[in-house]
Amino acid sequence: MYKKWKINKKLFCFYQELIVVHWNFNQSTFLPSTNQESSEKRILKLWFWKEQQWHQEEVEMVWSSDITKTIPHLINKLFYLLEEEGLLNKKVILQTVTLDSSRTTAYLNFDQSPFSPEMSCFNKLMIIEAILRTLQENKVKLSFCQFLIRHKPFLDPQLNFSQPWPLEGFLHPS
Repeated sequence: MYKKWKINKKLFCFYQELIVVHWNFNQSTFLPSTNQESSEKRILKLWFWKEQQWHQEEVEMVWSSDITKTIPHLINKLFYLLEEEGLLNKKVILQTVTLDSSRTTAYLNFDQSPFSPEMSCFNKLMIIEAILRTLQENKVKLSFCQFLIRHKPFLDPQLNFSQPWPLEGFLHPS
């Protein structure tokens, strides 16, 4: 009998051109999440090496409490700046950032190598140092960065990327 009434009610609504909406939800969908991210607008400094000295440029960016979302934006802004300055000759994108279980090492996954075949070892090192210094100076809470290309180890004939690089880099700021 109940099924028959349900069908008749649907037919009645159809003939009367009525729309009946039945929400099927529970209260838990309206409870606030305990894992909410916070974000704020900040002025950040991008560091790069050019003409035998360090340069910095300030950019405004939304800083998320989830650093796996913030780091790609920060590094991609740095790469855009390096392209504008003529230090990179191709568009490189940091696609994803993953943290290890202790949240001290970031795995930076790029779409391609930022280095061109004719680039000197010093220039390659200074691009890596620019990434590390930009992260460190903007107080990203990490100790190490592991560089990957398309989720595989970054291979370069002159620099060793088999181990994570310390965020302090290997050069002292000058």
